[in-house]
Amino acid sequence: LTQVLLQFYYVLQFPFTAVLSSYFILASPSYISNKCKLGLTELLLRHHFIEVIHGKVD
Repeated sequence: LTQVLLQFYYVLQFPFTAVLSSYFILASPSYISNKCKLGLTELLLRHHFIEVIHGKVD
């Protein structure tokens, strides 16, 4: 049951994170700021995928 809930949480978390980060990127007025936020978003997504992989391995 816990595993099912975790999978459900990850499925919900990913679109939410993606929407939130794209909102921040679009809301940013300057290109340099965009570039920084893009890097931050990439790091967050990479971290998220690593968590998902570790969750599946465990």
